[in-house]
Amino acid sequence: MGGAEKMLLDLCSHIDKSKFEVAVATVNGGGVLLEDFQKLGITLYINEKKGKISLGSISKLRRVIRDFNPTIIHTHLFAGDTWGRIAAMLEGAPYVVMTEHNQNLNEGFIKKSVKHFLSYMTSVIVAVSQQVADYDAKKELISDKKFEVIQNGIEVKKFPFRGVKIKRYGDAGITLLSVGRLVEQKGHIYALEALAKLSQEDLDVRLVILGDGELREDLEHAVKSLRISDRVAFVGTQKDTASYLTSSDIFVFPSLFEGQGIVLLEAMSVGVPIIASDIPAVNGLIRDGVTGALFEPRDSDALAAAVKKLLMDVAAQERYITAAREVVTNHFSVAGMVKSYESLYEKMLANPQHYALRFTRKQ
Repeated sequence: MGGAEKMLLDLCSHIDKSKFEVAVATVNGGGVLLEDFQKLGITLYINEKKGKISLGSISKLRRVIRDFNPTIIHTHLFAGDTWGRIAAMLEGAPYVVMTEHNQNLNEGFIKKSVKHFLSYMTSVIVAVSQQVADYDAKKELISDKKFEVIQNGIEVKKFPFRGVKIKRYGDAGITLLSVGRLVEQKGHIYALEALAKLSQEDLDVRLVILGDGELREDLEHAVKSLRISDRVAFVGTQKDTASYLTSSDIFVFPSLFEGQGIVLLEAMSVGVPIIASDIPAVNGLIRDGVTGALFEPRDSDALAAAVKKLLMDVAAQERYITAAREVVTNHFSVAGMVKSYESLYEKMLANPQHYALRFTRKQ
């Protein structure tokens, strides 16, 4: 359950059903949010991926396309983007949209080549930030004319503002929260190292980590090596992110690269002061000294110092909380995001000479 899955759920929940009939097809099972999608009453095709490559996903998705007969196919994440666009081409789908959710700095030559090739089978590539569009255009050699930017939004009422809640340096029970898949990209090891440094100052501070992934065992070993087992809680994937945000004191976001970071929007909405890596896309959302504090990525000393500084500066906490809530309320609503996607779909349908794909099936 990552930002892309949450974004898709919000899009399906709020899209104008009088204009658009929606179906969702997966390539790797139902996932944590399956029940939420089922409650929407939309058509679901839950396909299980077999094996790492799973070429069989193409035939499964081709059957889905023949059954639902969509006008627009909209893909997300590498497996969905790859098999979905190939299936769309083979079935002659008229329009294909792909949303790029991340700056994938860890992708190698093969993946970049695949994405470059598949861009010719795509009507529009939506980037969740301008930084993502710029990165993909440069690194994957895709024309910048292929991109449109639609920023993610959240349903603010699901992340109600808790008011201005402050913790000071030396207070008891200081809780840091980090949310994200347990993969290298999310930089959890630096949060753990920073916690160890803060613990040496006899601060009563603990770190709660939401998420699961391939590095869980490695991170648990790191916790033992750093001798902070009594200060760290791995709580796994949780659907109720809002309650954890509400009960935390500082939100730490040590990612090495991001597309935007939906969980940042959620923290901004609740009113948790944020300390985040100074990386593209994130620093366009979290302005250092205005809506949060930024630190140099991969630098646990800098993260520990930022936490300590923030705890010592009550006025800064109040500024960050107030400014961040205003930004997310005014500029990152789910309604605005959905409206932008609806407008894109309608623009494509109104301009087939520009957006319709060459391999479109005969009507």
